[in-house]
Amino acid sequence: MQLTSQRILHMLRTNRLLGTLLLTFMGVSLALGQEKRPLTHADYAAWESASRVQLSVKGTWASMEVNPQKGDGYLQLSTPEGTDAQRVVRANRASFTYPEDYLVFAIVPEYDTVRALKLAETKKDDMPKDSMGIITLKDGSQERIPMVASFSVPDKGGNWLAYLYEEGYPEPEVDEADSTAEEEPEIPGQILVIRNLESGEEYAINRVKKYAWAESGSRLALTRVASADSVDDAGVFVFNISSGEFSPVDTGQVSYSTLSWDKPGDQLAFMASPDSSEADLRHFTVHLWDAKGGLMSAVSTGTTGIPEGWWVSEDGSLDFSENGERLFLSTRPMPIKYTYEEDTTLLDEDKPGIDIWHWQDKRLQPEQLLDQREDQSRDYEGVYWIASGKYVQLADEQLPYVSVGNMGNANIGVSSDRNPFQRSYSWSMPWRVDIYSVDLSTGARNRIANAAGEGARVSPEGNFFYWYEASDSNWMVYDVAEQVTRNVSENIPYPMWDEEDDHPMLPYEYGSAGWLSKDEALLVYDKFDIWQVDPKGESAPVRLTEGRSKDMRYRMYRVYWNEEGSIPKKELQMISGTNTETMASGIFHLDIRKQTVKELAYGDRLYSGVRKAEEAKVILFNQMTYRESANVYGADWDLKRVVPLTSLNPQQEEIAWGNVELVNYRSLSGEPLKGLLYKPEDFDPTKKYPMIVYFYEKSSQGLHFYRTARPSSSTINFPWAVSNGYLVFVPDIIYKEGLPGPSAYDCIVPGTLAMIDRGYVDETKIGLQGQSWGGYQTAYLVTRTNLYACASAGAVVSNMTSAYGGIRWGSGLSRMFQYERSQSRIGGTLWERRDMYIENSPVFFADRIETPVLLMHNDEDTAVPWYQGIEMFVAMRRLDKPVWMLNYNGEPHNLRQWRNRMDLSMRMGQFFNHYLMDEPMPLWMEEGIPAKDKGRYLGYELEKEDEVLIEDK
Repeated sequence: MQLTSQRILHMLRTNRLLGTLLLTFMGVSLALGQEKRPLTHADYAAWESASRVQLSVKGTWASMEVNPQKGDGYLQLSTPEGTDAQRVVRANRASFTYPEDYLVFAIVPEYDTVRALKLAETKKDDMPKDSMGIITLKDGSQERIPMVASFSVPDKGGNWLAYLYEEGYPEPEVDEADSTAEEEPEIPGQILVIRNLESGEEYAINRVKKYAWAESGSRLALTRVASADSVDDAGVFVFNISSGEFSPVDTGQVSYSTLSWDKPGDQLAFMASPDSSEADLRHFTVHLWDAKGGLMSAVSTGTTGIPEGWWVSEDGSLDFSENGERLFLSTRPMPIKYTYEEDTTLLDEDKPGIDIWHWQDKRLQPEQLLDQREDQSRDYEGVYWIASGKYVQLADEQLPYVSVGNMGNANIGVSSDRNPFQRSYSWSMPWRVDIYSVDLSTGARNRIANAAGEGARVSPEGNFFYWYEASDSNWMVYDVAEQVTRNVSENIPYPMWDEEDDHPMLPYEYGSAGWLSKDEALLVYDKFDIWQVDPKGESAPVRLTEGRSKDMRYRMYRVYWNEEGSIPKKELQMISGTNTETMASGIFHLDIRKQTVKELAYGDRLYSGVRKAEEAKVILFNQMTYRESANVYGADWDLKRVVPLTSLNPQQEEIAWGNVELVNYRSLSGEPLKGLLYKPEDFDPTKKYPMIVYFYEKSSQGLHFYRTARPSSSTINFPWAVSNGYLVFVPDIIYKEGLPGPSAYDCIVPGTLAMIDRGYVDETKIGLQGQSWGGYQTAYLVTRTNLYACASAGAVVSNMTSAYGGIRWGSGLSRMFQYERSQSRIGGTLWERRDMYIENSPVFFADRIETPVLLMHNDEDTAVPWYQGIEMFVAMRRLDKPVWMLNYNGEPHNLRQWRNRMDLSMRMGQFFNHYLMDEPMPLWMEEGIPAKDKGRYLGYELEKEDEVLIEDK
């Protein structure tokens, strides 16, 4: 191969880069000794997080998954006290058996093995499959079973396990004497093993497709596919655990699906069809099997109560009410064939391809097209009354969803109708709905609220429907028995709405905490406290906490709740508390009866993920700071004994991670504001540091949030920046209607100046970085000030006039609501506030820009159309301003693919390093990468260094 001078130069650049990377990996620790090193992009893959954290039913055991961002993770098992700990590499999806005797889990193949096989283009069927592991908890012994596709243990019954082997495994044994015999036809389906983990007793059943335990573990239902010899032996079967009997429930149909048990495990519902999967139309019937009464057909096409032209949906769920008296199922309209569609005299090339946009359509064509598959397959719930055999259709196109309280036992449900208001959803917020009650015995509907600010929810016992009415700024409760609506929060002397919400619309509520047992009371929030309100309107509201005087915001953890979802008043409840001034937080006990709060843990950290054992007062929770990963802790109910169960990311100890502090300053208009300032670990206030200013809206509440070292999906990684010598400043922003850009300026610029006044910021080396709404504000700022040396902006809205009439392609909605009522905060139409749309659009003032800008906008961005980034880029290009735009092909608003996230991390880092650290400009910034060379090289090479290297040689 002939080596041209350009090729040689490229090789030298590449070798220089590889050498730099090798030094990063191998040489830093030698050079620095015990000193901490900077975080590198190569570190991200190993960064761990804990997930699927759970306690066994009585709180004796805890398990959790710990996974790096790339590579093999592990399953960790221990007591909540941290004893008897063990790890299982590559294990996940763990389930405890109900008596706490066993832990069952999946074991995935090695990451490196799978990667190597993918590189070798191995076929999917030849790739390694999952195994299943079982730990006997009393002695810690393990068993592994290969080639397991799925497994299940009953929720509340016995040490039983069912697992399904992969297709074709295990292979049938062949006697050597029969090895020359004619090969047996392949048996369809998979082998299911039902096993008693205590006794070792096993049952194996072939040709299984689906299976489902009764909650109590008394029975297991399964579907079997037809054998090679007969179509008549497909069916639904029940295995009785106590007797060991395997009995057919129904056979002879072609297709079976959707197995569902009632709570005791005495009734089974399933669907069956005589039609094969190749049939154009597949008619399904819902069948019921009773352990005492046998099989009966419940609902099918043509059943009285199903609307004409509708049928049973094969995709819908089957759900028994808690008392077992009703079965909820789904129907949908049958597919319609139009004459034109079926005309066989026309070729496809004869038919026009057209979308017709009609000004009176309730939904725009893009929204309809996005929802087309969902619309065609949308299911509508109905109820089958088992004793009477009566079917009642509850939902339809007007009321697509119906909520029923008391675990399905309530007689009246609630639903919302969007249709009268849906056309206005393109420009109005909150979205209005009409609220209806629905009688489950007749299907009769009664409108109980007109143009409500949100849909209604149902109380746990089903006695009340409730919603926040933005137009009244209060909570409304509809009394089902009395058929009246009451304002239950009007006597609370503090706002129920978010007082800090500065969007040009009626603000949303602070929220609700839930209901007390037997629907006695609803718990709602103001800014600081939890209030108890009487749904009957007979008692005055009761404040359960006293947070307002202490700037303490209390919120309920969903920890100690009854089965139907209510809060037991007699039990102490776990609540969170956060000081809104200092951001310190804690875990507290709330005594609802006494209206007292007791501190259990409190400090400069963030608590989250509190969870309780189902039948014991044992809890797990996450605790984090900026410096401490979100580790899992075990504790008793009073938090007198707190034990760390994980020690995530020990490698962080060798990295100069940095610190964060809460800062206070004032906007240009004198409003007090907060911000976060992240500092390098070896921070020296006598030195001058480059600073990156990142923002979105308000972020100061994240003071103690642990920011994982990870490749960027769109924004700068704070730990990387701080570890590599940057300050990172994150100011809060408050907005005025019609002035989103000037509001950002009024908060961000004085915040920046306040940091400069501290004496350790190099005012010539300050950069901006933001994504989406932050990207817009970045673009706006560089048209108004030259304070910043460079700016990186992703998914920019550069032109509000063109964006206003655009489409959010992820939803199909018009973007008008974004500007009139939502985040962009203009507060009026383009025709009412034309000057505001222009004044707040960066592209109209691109001639003022003196700051180098790095844009990112991806061509599959469904939130902000990427032509907004193009408008900004071509404007700056036309004006001969330094600008680059990164378009990651096929990526959405934020990057998803690891390779692209790593690439953005490298390029954003190089961009800031060049302008703020005086590092040489990389090749991609100096020369770009021509389309003809796309994918052939990356251009990370540092141009100036390489030129010097070549001259030296």
